[in-house]
Amino acid sequence: MDKSDAQLFTNLCSFGWYSGEVFPLVYDESNQIYAQKGITFASLKHLDAIGLVTFESLSGFLLQGLGQSVTFFYYGAPINVEFQNTENNNFQVGKVLLTKVGKELAPICGSVRIDGFMDYIVSEWSKLGYIPSSPLKSTTNAS
Repeated sequence: MDKSDAQLFTNLCSFGWYSGEVFPLVYDESNQIYAQKGITFASLKHLDAIGLVTFESLSGFLLQGLGQSVTFFYYGAPINVEFQNTENNNFQVGKVLLTKVGKELAPICGSVRIDGFMDYIVSEWSKLGYIPSSPLKSTTNAS
């Protein structure tokens, strides 16, 4: 992996949400929010070719068999997603999954939060029929 590959992977991980593992949430790689960080169809195909991600451009990936809610974290900020059914729910996590190597590199790659991405994802989740909500925030400041 060369320096440009490492930077591209770091940029992708900046779109990563955590719920048991890291999921870089890429729903529409042609959207400007991704393109401004160099995340495009071609760059995702490249990261797939070098073994850091699995990219499925057409159908994407699902988490299956979920309960009535799941909590995702974006750089420590939680968002709950509620489902209509009490069990056996599916959740679209987009078109990219990290490989084993990608999962090992993600926590140490130096990714940073992207301004506006949380709002973008909440909007996408609403379009998909999910019910996202922020849990009550603590009044203490954790460091």
